[in-house]
Amino acid sequence: MERDGLTACATSFIQRLQLHPYIFSQFQRVMNDYSTDKLNVPALVSQLDTLFQFHPDFLTEYKIFLPLQLRPTLPSPPQSPKKKGPSLIVLKPYIVFMNKVQKRFADEWGVILEYLDTIRKLTQAKLSNKEAYNAIMIIFGKENQDLIDEFEFLLLGRNGIRKEKKKNSMEDKKKNSMEDEMFELDMNLSRRKTAEITAKELMYSLQQHEDQLINIDIYFSAVSLGYLRKIYKEEGSSIITRLRDDPTTVLPKILKKLESEEKVLIKKWRHIHQKKKNPCKLRV
Repeated sequence: MERDGLTACATSFIQRLQLHPYIFSQFQRVMNDYSTDKLNVPALVSQLDTLFQFHPDFLTEYKIFLPLQLRPTLPSPPQSPKKKGPSLIVLKPYIVFMNKVQKRFADEWGVILEYLDTIRKLTQAKLSNKEAYNAIMIIFGKENQDLIDEFEFLLLGRNGIRKEKKKNSMEDKKKNSMEDEMFELDMNLSRRKTAEITAKELMYSLQQHEDQLINIDIYFSAVSLGYLRKIYKEEGSSIITRLRDDPTTVLPKILKKLESEEKVLIKKWRHIHQKKKNPCKLRV
């Protein structure tokens, strides 16, 4: 039996949300607080509105899962007359699954990145369901067949790998191009945030231990150093050298640069979302 409109919409929503690791992790935290009754629905809405403030598509789509009285301007999803209260419970299996993936591969971030990249390609129709399933088998490995089976059930449909639909129109190509740009921007936002947190941690350590020699490679990952090189362009190599030689002097300048870069990235996000008109529509 085909999934109903609400479940199909939840799958699409979670697939795309997983492409934004930082936002998804915060979303998981908020939803966990809701599921354990630490947050009521109005408090949940307030936190999600804040989390998605720079993501108009998510800001609109998550409200589909709210109680009817809190989304008067949105279409009503199909519901059983016996079911009362929020429909947010439909999102829980997807959140639990991503938690499992993150815990299982906590020391293998490359696996999680490959998983997210596969989700991105699946969402953009660059991979068929069968191709995505085969890719996940390789990424997770046979020893994690339970995760592979759960991935197939949740993200490829209840009946396993479904019939494929080819997308060849110019509209789909434009959409895929925009999704690529959005993915790249979100990755840069995530890398920027990680670099900022690391820089602040290093600055604090320097303040506590003024005479201690600091190895920046213990603090900054290769990805974060690569991001600094990228935003400084031709000055990238010299800024890394100066960071190694005199972190106390260079760190404040790097933090200022990262703050400036955040404004640029957010401006680009807003520009893209002004062009994007693809709200999740339920099938009645």
